[in-house]
Amino acid sequence: MKKLALLTRCFILVWFLFPDSSSAQNGLWTWVHGDSTYYTSPRFGIRGVADSSNVPPTLYAPVFWTGKDGRFWIYGGKDYSSGYYSDMWMFDPDTRMWTWVMGDSGRVDLPAVRGIKGVASPSNSPGCRGLGSPAWTDTSGNLWFYGGYSKQWTGSFPFRYMSDLWKFDVQTNEWTWMDGDSLPEYAVKGVRLIPDSLNTPGSFAECSDYWVDANNNFWFFGGGQDFYANDYLWRYTPTTGNWTWMAGGNTFGHGHYGTRGVFDTLNSPPRRFAHTSWQDADNKFWVFGGSYDGLVYDKFLNDLWCYDPQINSWCWFAGDDSLSDINHYGPECEPADSLTPANGIEGRAAWIDSVGNLWKYGGKYEVPGNAYTRNLCLMWCFVMQTKQWMLVDSPTPDPGYSIDMQRHFGTLGIPDINSHPGARCGTASFKDRNGVFYMFGGLTKVPVTGMDVTVNDMWSYTPDPTCLQTASIIESDSRAMQIFPNPASREFHIDQQNEIFYTQIELMNLHGGIVKSLKANPITTIDVSQLASGIYIIHLKNSSTHRFERIVVQ
Repeated sequence: MKKLALLTRCFILVWFLFPDSSSAQNGLWTWVHGDSTYYTSPRFGIRGVADSSNVPPTLYAPVFWTGKDGRFWIYGGKDYSSGYYSDMWMFDPDTRMWTWVMGDSGRVDLPAVRGIKGVASPSNSPGCRGLGSPAWTDTSGNLWFYGGYSKQWTGSFPFRYMSDLWKFDVQTNEWTWMDGDSLPEYAVKGVRLIPDSLNTPGSFAECSDYWVDANNNFWFFGGGQDFYANDYLWRYTPTTGNWTWMAGGNTFGHGHYGTRGVFDTLNSPPRRFAHTSWQDADNKFWVFGGSYDGLVYDKFLNDLWCYDPQINSWCWFAGDDSLSDINHYGPECEPADSLTPANGIEGRAAWIDSVGNLWKYGGKYEVPGNAYTRNLCLMWCFVMQTKQWMLVDSPTPDPGYSIDMQRHFGTLGIPDINSHPGARCGTASFKDRNGVFYMFGGLTKVPVTGMDVTVNDMWSYTPDPTCLQTASIIESDSRAMQIFPNPASREFHIDQQNEIFYTQIELMNLHGGIVKSLKANPITTIDVSQLASGIYIIHLKNSSTHRFERIVVQ
C-alpha cells in the first residue's frame, strides 16, 4: 500500500455530511463575505481599520496577491459600469474582515501619481488599473505588479495599456514606481537570455501570472492588447532592475507542441492572454487556455503547458493542439487521458493543493462556431501523479447544463452543500495557511436579463478527501478499526488492537477546529458529553501515516 499523502486540515471539513450516506460530497463551498445582491455599493469604513461591515466594490479582474503572512490583497479592478479603481484592500482569512488600506475611496478612473522613480512616497499611486496584471510577492513580503489597463478622465488617449512596474511596501503602505514608462511603449526584447537595462515587455494587460523562482526573480508569459496576444516569456530581476526575454517569439505566435509529456527547447505555447496559471511545489510554471487572438471570441484554447526554469523548456501536457475545443467530461473524481476542461479565458480562480495537484474553477467559454461566450462553474483538478484531468464538482448532474448557473447563498460563514458561487470569470483567487481555497468577485450574469455584472462576494472551497481517494491520489486505510458506539451521546471507544497503531488522535469539527487532542492507546475513550450534537472528524496519525473517520454526536 502506498503511504497516505499528507492531508491538510482543509480536506477534513467535508468528509461526509450525512452519517448514513455512502456517497461523498466532492467539495464544499462557503459564502464567506460580501453581498448576495447585485449592483451594490462598496463600504470602505475607516482607512486602515478592519471591520466586518467593510466590503470592496464589485470588481472584475483586479490585481491580486497572497502575502507572506497569509493575508489576501487586491488592487484596482473594473466595476459593472466600466469604472476602474485605484484602491488597495486587504482580507484577513482568520478574522474574515476586509481593510481598506489605501486609495481614493471609490473614485474611479484616476491617473497615476508616480513621484520619483525608485523612491517610495505616501502620495504615490499607480492610478486606476484593470483587466489583469502579472503580480508577485517577493521574499520580503512586498507586493509587485506590472502593466494593466488604465482609463483616465482627460487626455488624448483615455484608454491605455500600461508598461510600468510598481512595488507596494506592506510595512509602510507606500507605493514605489520601480520601472517602465509613464506612457504606453513597445516591447524591447533585446537578445534572448541576456538581461539588459533597455529591455522592456512593453504595454499589455490580461495576464495574472504570479511566478517567483528560487532566486526571487519574477516571471510571466503572454498577455497582450485587444486583438494582439503575446507568446513571450519574461523574467525580471529585482536586484538589478533588468528584464530578460527568456523564450517565445520564434514561431510568429503559432506555437510548437512537440510530443505530449516531453520537455524540449523547441516547444513553445501559442500566443495567448487571459489564461489560467499556477506555480507548483517544484517551482515549475503552468499555463492553461486563454485567448489566442485577443477580443475575437473564436480563438480560445484548452491546452495545458508546463515551463521548467531550470532547463528553460516548455512541455505540452494535456488538452488539444487546436482552437475552441469543447469540454470532455467524465465521471466525477475519475481522472483520464480523454478528459479536459473546455476552452476558456478569465479562469483566474486557480490553486495548488497540498499534494501538488492543479485546481481551476470557472472561466468564460466560447461556443465553437458562433463566437458566443458563456460563464463556467465546474471545478477541475489536474492530477499531478497521473498527469490527467478529472472533473471534481458540477452543480448539476449533467455538467453540460452547468453553464451560466446562478449563485446560491446559504448562511454566511457556514459550509453548505446547497451553497454555490455560480458561473463566473475574472475573479481573484487565494489559498490560506490551512490549504483552503478562496475566490473573490468576478463577472457573472443577472437572472432573467442575462446581463453580465460584477460582484463582490468572497467564497471558500474545501476539497473532499474521498474524491482524491476515489481517484487513487491518496489511499484510505482499509484495515479493521472499531469505533463504537457511533452515533453516541456520551463517549466513543476506538479499538485499534488488530492493526497498525496510531499514536495521536485529534477530534475536529466541520470548521477544521481541533476540539480535543490526546495520545492514543490500543483502546482509547473519547468523552463527548459536553460537545454539541453534530458531525465530527477523528484524525488518527503517527510518524508515517494518517487516517480519518467520521463520528456523530447525538
